[in-house]
Amino acid sequence: MKDQETTHRRGFLGLLLSGAAAFGITSVAAPLRLSATAIKTEKDPLPAEKLFKNMKGKHRIVFDVTAFHSGAALAWGETFMNTNNETGTPDTGLNVVIILRSMAIGMALNDAMWEKYKLGEIYKIDDPTAKIPALRNLFTNVKTEELLEPSMSIDVLQKRGVLVGVCSKAIQGNSEHIAEKLSLKADEVHKDLLMNIIPDVHLMPSGIWAVGRAQEHGCAYSFAG
Repeated sequence: MKDQETTHRRGFLGLLLSGAAAFGITSVAAPLRLSATAIKTEKDPLPAEKLFKNMKGKHRIVFDVTAFHSGAALAWGETFMNTNNETGTPDTGLNVVIILRSMAIGMALNDAMWEKYKLGEIYKIDDPTAKIPALRNLFTNVKTEELLEPSMSIDVLQKRGVLVGVCSKAIQGNSEHIAEKLSLKADEVHKDLLMNIIPDVHLMPSGIWAVGRAQEHGCAYSFAG
């Protein structure tokens, strides 16, 4: 059984890496301790199910994010909201869902993880100000020039009601990749990443599960890289 598990996990990692190669990984201009309920989401989808069942907006969309692409999904989410505002629908009438999976899970991790595991080097994300591989998450609590617009930042979008979820399976797969790169134990890296997801990002049983649930609850689908 152990050999089968190892083969399955390696196969999943290969899928992650092949996806990154296909779509490309580009550069871009307070730790949270997850509750037991959040971590339980991996095996018990009920908390995550409720997030989708509670959506009340008239206009709904889910962005399926598998790679960073300079934060394109965040820009598109903001544009969806702003143009709906301009055409008569306030934020309260909208549901925007952003699901981070595959090689995009780094967007869901706090600064401590970016520095500790050299994620800027691993994901090839450069800090546009320091001109070095990023040592912090450049997609939330952003500074000037880190994103096209500071209003694209994950924390800002969350305040407007955007639901952000991250794939638990991809966190596991990425943990193995990080551990291999840095000669660490994969299970320890995995546990560390789970405990350092940024505030109000919801752990999903899998990213594709979440994308499917969002569509079942009326969200239009948009592939965001």
